[in-house]
Amino acid sequence: MERDGLMNLVHLSNLMQNWGFEVHPNHYFMFEGYLTEMLKKDRVMVVWNGPFIEAVILFYLTNDYNKLYKKSMWQVVQDDENGSQLYIDKMICRHWTKGLRENIQRAIQEKFPQIKEAYYHRAPKDRCVKINRRERYELQSTVS
Repeated sequence: MERDGLMNLVHLSNLMQNWGFEVHPNHYFMFEGYLTEMLKKDRVMVVWNGPFIEAVILFYLTNDYNKLYKKSMWQVVQDDENGSQLYIDKMICRHWTKGLRENIQRAIQEKFPQIKEAYYHRAPKDRCVKINRRERYELQSTVS
């Protein structure tokens, strides 16, 4: 898959399963439907590190991530294009590192400049994690 190419259902499904995302056989058709809808809605973000895919995120834009948190696993819900929050519904990566977190933060800011914060729930204890927007400070010059 090219860096600028579109991820399709087969690429996404294979990548997720190769990286250890397990789908119960009874859920495969729901999993496939979920991925298909998220791809159609453009709610799949690929995070790159040089020529390699570092992570894949399936997400929603919202103004209240709490409304999305308790949805069923394979349910695709309506989100808000103008939302100021990004809720990471599913994330798959090879290894979680501080550098990956920073790359995800940067990718979110570049693609969605209106996003102020992102949230995800971390397994196995379902801990809510917040990713704040990093503000870019510019040097202000004053003229007397």
